[in-house]
Amino acid sequence: MSPAARSRPPGVTLAEFRSGAAASRIENRTALVAAAEELLSGAYVHLRQKQARYGVDPVRQLRMLRTRAAGMTDEAFRRELTAVFSGLRDRHTGYLAPTPFAGTTAVLPFLVEAYRTGGGAWRHVVSKVSAWCPAAEGFVPGAEVTHWNGVPIQRAVERLAAAQRGATDDARTARGLAALVSRSLEHSAFPDEEWVTVSYRGPGGRRSATFNWRVIPTPPARPDGDRQDGDGQDGAAAADPGLVLAEDPGGQAVQAARRELYAPGAAPAGWLPTSRPAVLSARPLDRRTGYLRIWSFADADALAVRDEACRLVAALPPGGLVVDVRGNPGGHLPTAERLLQVLTRRPVIPAGFSPASTELTLAMSREESSELRRWKPSLAAAVGTGEAYAQALPLTPVAEANDLDEELRYRGPVVLVVDALTYSAADVFAAGFQDNGLGPVLGTGRTTGAGGANVWTADQVLQRAGEEHLRSGVPAGSGTFTLAFRRATRGGENAGLPLEDVGVTADEVHWPTRADLTAGNRDLLRAAVRLLRAGSGGPDR
Repeated sequence: MSPAARSRPPGVTLAEFRSGAAASRIENRTALVAAAEELLSGAYVHLRQKQARYGVDPVRQLRMLRTRAAGMTDEAFRRELTAVFSGLRDRHTGYLAPTPFAGTTAVLPFLVEAYRTGGGAWRHVVSKVSAWCPAAEGFVPGAEVTHWNGVPIQRAVERLAAAQRGATDDARTARGLAALVSRSLEHSAFPDEEWVTVSYRGPGGRRSATFNWRVIPTPPARPDGDRQDGDGQDGAAAADPGLVLAEDPGGQAVQAARRELYAPGAAPAGWLPTSRPAVLSARPLDRRTGYLRIWSFADADALAVRDEACRLVAALPPGGLVVDVRGNPGGHLPTAERLLQVLTRRPVIPAGFSPASTELTLAMSREESSELRRWKPSLAAAVGTGEAYAQALPLTPVAEANDLDEELRYRGPVVLVVDALTYSAADVFAAGFQDNGLGPVLGTGRTTGAGGANVWTADQVLQRAGEEHLRSGVPAGSGTFTLAFRRATRGGENAGLPLEDVGVTADEVHWPTRADLTAGNRDLLRAAVRLLRAGSGGPDR
């Protein structure tokens, strides 16, 4: 986006968008809800876990919604259907609304982030302001937000957090903070308000300003699509990269919108040029230490991403490497797991993945060309043993997770930085980093986002199950669903432990400081370098 274009407000106001959307209608609601019932009961891998952990019964909730759907307004139906999935606290599993909501994100013209004071209180500050933000005296990066529509800011975040699909308290709070200023309309409901009034403390004292929500088109996370033909791929994942996804679709949409609004047109001074700027960034921190930022794994060409990461790391100082996956919403699992070998000379053991043991998954595994054929023996055995899940098998072949020549691998100590928005394939990456002994994990919270599954779309399940096993298809033009289809389990000393609802526990926690938000993560990076200097990597790492 050019500087001139940035100065004009993008998209349309939320009021204008809502007015246009009022003419649309989700048709065939009863069939849509029936399809969701069948998908959750037959293919949702975390169903039993969510029922036990949160005391929810989404299949019964959907059954009750089906009886009332025809008489509801379009917006009320969308809200209630979305709420059923929100109760699962699983960002892999949800409803994706159709046109005009698909591919749109509601945004405010600034970002807000939080830090913790020495006394343990949380403060919220403006971290970025867009070029099209209406002028408001003192509303600049570093201004402290005190109230949101008259509600104390911490309480406003807590209210939003309660409705978010976060698996842990930290994750829900982080999601609530993010939802203050940006929401994918394809994956969540409208904001209640068409504008917000922000009270803040800036250079000129206490003031208030009002800002309109705007709705903008969201660029796709993968501009080249899922590359179903497998070009640029090798090994087991080549046939259909779309079947080895592990991502937060809503998070990808919001990240893409923020990149469009706030990312600089060219790499800032000091950053290395890269062929994959949506995935990787790298720069030296000092003469001894390098920094590798992994924004996303939304690139199907796992080999090319691995090689680009290898090239970037080789150009950085050899005395230590900080790898940062904060806010990473996931992407392609082989892309994530094949990156681990760049950081170690040890053999890498990929995560295991299992579908639920159900009549549907067993029937799918019996198809000759089925993606589930490797799980057929354990799914068949579960009929007699009562096992809830099939055998855990890797989606990234072990050979491909270890096919980088040793002389090309990084030899210095490595530390990984995570946060509560590190999710899905990034959760798997963090687990692999810890389980394979690559180095310590430094968190800006206690755990990662705790998303542990391979995600399939409703169409992918329906195409492979056939009408004889799934009676209810998703009606055309009514939206669709994604769901966690194969759960992830860890390796090493944590072998067999799930990632879903648990995440990766940080070895050390650095709570964000004001300097982290206003001075380029200054204190966080110092903490990471301190871990490196403490001898985080041994000679056999």
